[in-house]
Amino acid sequence: MKKRIVSCIVLLTVWLQSAQAITNDSLFNEICSIVDNNFYDSTFSGTDWPSLKQSYKKKTAGATTRVSFTSLINEMLSGLHASHTSYYTADDLFYYQLSDIFKESPILSPSICKAFPNCIVK
Repeated sequence: MKKRIVSCIVLLTVWLQSAQAITNDSLFNEICSIVDNNFYDSTFSGTDWPSLKQSYKKKTAGATTRVSFTSLINEMLSGLHASHTSYYTADDLFYYQLSDIFKESPILSPSICKAFPNCIVK
């Protein structure tokens, strides 16, 4: 269950990004905080998560486009070897699919409705 929660929570960072101007650094920190606090495996699948984060913090700081930042974040998350942990943006089909699937969730609905007028996912 927590695997799904992490993927949905990481999706929420996209709504934060769309709602306000946000820097790569602050978005990186938010994503890492979500993983730190919600990842299903306290050993992070045997990965040295602190070192992985440190390595990618430097890489993402130099990202000059949203596409390159997203790619780097997903590279980092893939190091956790968890199939349900990804970072989706409005450029991804899954962003819309997950938004539509979870728009009825009492926990996620308020965030989804902020991102999509009238809670209609298009």
